[in-house]
Amino acid sequence: MTSKRAVAAALEILRAVARQDPDRAQLANDRGFSKADARLGHRLAAMHPETVCRNAGLAAEAVRLAARYRRQAPAGLAYAAGLTDQMSLFD
Repeated sequence: MTSKRAVAAALEILRAVARQDPDRAQLANDRGFSKADARLGHRLAAMHPETVCRNAGLAAEAVRLAARYRRQAPAGLAYAAGLTDQMSLFD
């Protein structure tokens, strides 16, 4: 089971990626979601953490998608989501 803290951090990652993807992957600019992930990524980014945490499948999907986009995450969020153990990289 994914912790609430990890899900909340994963959703913050998805929100950050969604902010970089206002065109919903219409332009190939190496920012934001891919075309394949744009719909789900924006949908999850708009959801409240408590809603996602109540559904184990959604929680796992949010963490999985956040892992895919962790390199676009603000400093420290990938660590908070449990996607890396390299906190020292974010000092």
